[in-house]
Amino acid sequence: MQNGGSKAGTAHQAHRTARTALGEAVRRGHAAKNAAALAKPPRVEEDEAEIEPYSVEEVQRLPLEVNPRRNSARWVPALALGLRQGETLGLRWADVDLDNEHLKLRRNRLRPRYEHGCTDA
Repeated sequence: MQNGGSKAGTAHQAHRTARTALGEAVRRGHAAKNAAALAKPPRVEEDEAEIEPYSVEEVQRLPLEVNPRRNSARWVPALALGLRQGETLGLRWADVDLDNEHLKLRRNRLRPRYEHGCTDA
């Protein structure tokens, strides 16, 4: 992957995905060994893993881009207040006090765990 121009982080994520999928295949008895567990994942350099914040122009454009989508309003306070994804997903209207300009972070919602659609046949 890296010889084809992909960054080490992309190759690392592909390795992790393959290792997890093959581990599941071994668990279900479809494969005898998880070859990806034997392979060494590529090293991700520190500067490559650093998060790059949005530019002012991107932040200003984001509400226009997400507007037609379901639950788009929750991403504006997330950007303005620096909320984490789980905090944003856990927001309810009862947590918002518009009169006193107050927001309570009462819960944190994790993204639903991915479930494969195949049956254990």
